[in-house]
Order: sequence, then C-alpha cells, then structure tokens
Amino acid sequence: MARKDLEFVEIRNSGLASISLDGVEINGGIDFVFPTGLSLTPGEYILVVSNIEAFSTLGINARIAGEYSGSLSNDGEKITLRHETLGKIQQVVYSDWYPWPE
Repeated sequence: MARKDLEFVEIRNSGLASISLDGVEINGGIDFVFPTGLSLTPGEYILVVSNIEAFSTLGINARIAGEYSGSLSNDGEKITLRHETLGKIQQVVYSDWYPWPE
C-alpha cells in the first residue's frame, strides 16, 4: 500500500450550529463533491480520503464522506472548500513543510 493511499482531508464544523454540506465541493490538487444530505453538527468532522479501502485498514473510527480524485502533491497547492452558489468558504495552501498548518 502506497503512502498516498492513506491521505485525507478533514472538514470540521467549528461553529455553534449544524451545517449542511449540500452543494459543497473541494477543489485544488484534488476534487470532491459532497453527496446530498450530509450535514455536520457543531464540533463534528468528516473525512474525504484518497483510497477508502486502504484507509479502512488503519482502524480509524471516522465518518468518511467519500473518495476524492486527483492527489495532494505536498507542494503548496491551494485547496478550496466552495459552495456551488455562495462561492469560497475556506482556502488553505497545502504543503508538508513548516509552518503548516498555520
């Protein structure tokens, strides 16, 4: 199993109200559209993974929304969480060098 098969992105609701993920997608080095009907309660998180089968071998008890296409190159790509009509929700520059994730 390749290391890339175990990569994931975590989306966390740090707010005080539940949020719907309807119409939300991730773009950048990876692409993913959240399935209709998913929501996050305050403090809850969900993962989007590179390979569901490989990730499940880790024994991590986490909610998984699905598998993204593309890859995380760890080279400074911009990962954007976007709503289809409201636009950009959040954007981070993804890399594996210091001072990530500041």
